[in-house]
Amino acid sequence: MKTFSTIIEEKIKQTIILLDYIIWFLFDFTKFKKINKQNINKVLVIHLGAIGELIISTPCITALKNSFGCEIKYMVAKGKEQVLENNPHLSEILIFNKDINSNVKNLKEESFDLAVILSPGNYKISNMCKRSKINYIVGCFVGVRTIPALFFNKRVFPISKKHAVEKNLDIVAQVGACNDNPILEIYISKKENSKILKKIKDMNLNKYAVIHPGFGLIRENIHPSRMWPIERYGEVADYLVTKYGFDVILTCTKEEEYISKAIKNLTKNKENVMIFNNLNIRDFMGIIKYSELVIEPSTGAGHIASALGVPVIDLIGRGEPHEWKPWAKSKKYIYLFHNEVCVSCNKNYCRLKDNVCMKSIQSNEVKFAIDKLLEANMDRDYRFYSNKFDKNWENKTNENRKDNRKKEEINKSLYVNKDSINENCSI
Repeated sequence: MKTFSTIIEEKIKQTIILLDYIIWFLFDFTKFKKINKQNINKVLVIHLGAIGELIISTPCITALKNSFGCEIKYMVAKGKEQVLENNPHLSEILIFNKDINSNVKNLKEESFDLAVILSPGNYKISNMCKRSKINYIVGCFVGVRTIPALFFNKRVFPISKKHAVEKNLDIVAQVGACNDNPILEIYISKKENSKILKKIKDMNLNKYAVIHPGFGLIRENIHPSRMWPIERYGEVADYLVTKYGFDVILTCTKEEEYISKAIKNLTKNKENVMIFNNLNIRDFMGIIKYSELVIEPSTGAGHIASALGVPVIDLIGRGEPHEWKPWAKSKKYIYLFHNEVCVSCNKNYCRLKDNVCMKSIQSNEVKFAIDKLLEANMDRDYRFYSNKFDKNWENKTNENRKDNRKKEEINKSLYVNKDSINENCSI
């Protein structure tokens, strides 16, 4: 359960965010500007978050495209541009420049009709969009370490217990964009598939599982909050080898490699345990796509697996399961979470210096979850698995980029009666 200090911090944060909403509601007259859906032809989506958060946002892209047939460009933080690569709904992926004036100059030239700010919904980003002469701005609410954000035509109510996918969709619903069947989307090209399959063949891998023990900011904290005991990872790796005959791939960045090495040193089947420490984002996605199972401590790896239909075991300690658990069919994931101990502090470090939330998850629980997931997904052919997005996506992408303007004109003709679409979505 949440500690008293966590509950107090949460209440203070909610109060400040609510105050931000009240200030916007009372003093930001931008909200009175009527949004004309007929004029939404070019959209900028902004999300400067982590890999998993970007994947979580993909149903919003589909909602906007299907609802308006508009051109969509997506702005991300530097180094994250590969996450959304090949998405046929996007005409371009823009990289956020820390020099706001540079962003304003470039965005002005684009003449966007609508900006959808998914994260962070702070004054700096909303003001950037305002200065860029974007007609309409909708978005989320930011945390507590910034001044109140203004210049939003629409904002969602900031306090709700929903999954992050649903929260993002609530934002685009403010302009009438809906997605009745939201699923996470990752697009892997034939060339990328061939590259990964060659790597798998060259390493003589048969069936394998992926364990991704690392996470962001792991080196910056003495007691990182998402650290599951390495000896338990080692025990689980041996279980996958001995019971199922799997090879085990430990994926990591260079900064996280020391964890993977420590885990491998604790295993009894070292010849079946490999460390992949030099994967870019696209290769990482490819390795996950052809795996039998992914085990991770509530990171982007879990959302990648969910998007690709790969069974995933999510070890949750510091986070909120209702908000960040895998977004997938029930038979595709199991999350392990012990509410009876200190949990959901949302800190990058453990204040108790004990990681009790992660230590409460026993290796036998993970083994049981492995058995249940693999039994439920016995019909999955991991070598030839592909989700529905793999089919013909390259043709769609090429069409989008060959003659984008022409395609947008065609789309406009298909959505001439925009006021009648998405009747369940309010403006």
